[in-house]
Amino acid sequence: MDKMSKSERTRVYSPSPSSRHRSPSESSTCTQSCKRLRRTSISPPPQATSTKLAQADGLYKSPTKLRLEQASLRDSSTIEYQQIAWENFKKNINRLINKVNRSNISLITKELFQYNIIRGRGLLAHRIIEEQIASSFYTSVYAALVAVINSKIPQIGELIVKRPYYGLFNFSLNLSNKNNT
Repeated sequence: MDKMSKSERTRVYSPSPSSRHRSPSESSTCTQSCKRLRRTSISPPPQATSTKLAQADGLYKSPTKLRLEQASLRDSSTIEYQQIAWENFKKNINRLINKVNRSNISLITKELFQYNIIRGRGLLAHRIIEEQIASSFYTSVYAALVAVINSKIPQIGELIVKRPYYGLFNFSLNLSNKNNT
């Protein structure tokens, strides 16, 4: 197979504007390199065919395409529907945790309780811990948020308290195992 330069490969997919409007006599006088380009087939990269693959890869989908997919999936027992619902749930939790500050903490807690945060308690705990680590300036805001959540659902407050200790325990356990061997 002939090695083609990057510009030649580009011409295969997108011809120049001048070559689009050739007369029949001009197109018959094509050079040898043009004929070689036509014979050479470069297959486009494979695309995800199912929503399962696209969602699992974390590929961006425009809101319009997502709405069309959601409209086509009516049966809530299918795997694709549940994956899309979980992705939407994750996005909403992330959006709310990123948006929380001193002035809107009561609004954010009301919005959080509208979602099934018992189902996503691990995700919620993880996001709060990650955001607190990333921005220690908002520690008091996250502490207030956890206090309100803990007053209503103690399981989530307990999980938020225990998670960092489990991480430290596992880290120290792995470190001691490496030192012993």
